[in-house]
Amino acid sequence: MVTGSRLGLFIPSGIEDADTVLAPEGWSDACALLNLGFAAVGRPGNNHARVILSQFFRGRHAVVIGDNDARDLSGRRPGEYGADRLCLALFPVARSLKLIFPRLPHKDIRDEIAAGLTQTDLRRRIEMSPLWNPTMLDAKVLIDQPVVPESITEDTTVACFELLA
Repeated sequence: MVTGSRLGLFIPSGIEDADTVLAPEGWSDACALLNLGFAAVGRPGNNHARVILSQFFRGRHAVVIGDNDARDLSGRRPGEYGADRLCLALFPVARSLKLIFPRLPHKDIRDEIAAGLTQTDLRRRIEMSPLWNPTMLDAKVLIDQPVVPESITEDTTVACFELLA
């Protein structure tokens, strides 16, 4: 298993006209979703490519799929934190937005698919999930958003809480 991969954003051909697109963490999860018949892009890690994805998802129905990661040294769950930050970036541009996670004990959606998750079951889960909105966020996610997003890139974003520590 490759952890911390920086292989880049995976946008497969053939989904350019898709109205609804799923955004799991990682290209292999996106491939598993493609095999189930969903349009999907693979995010390069839990907290990357938000700017590009916000352009890609403009006007589309977006379904962000987080990973069930263990807590890191800061006490965060990286998969949840990255999914929340992506949702915050997509909220102003997506036609609709939902956030789902694999059912425990599965770490990621690929693992759940391998364990038998079907297209029908996942489609039903997405339909039953509430629309995402910023009131669902943990305050820590809001603190480290860039103050002027247009003036800085993802690579230069510095988390406010790190400056205060």
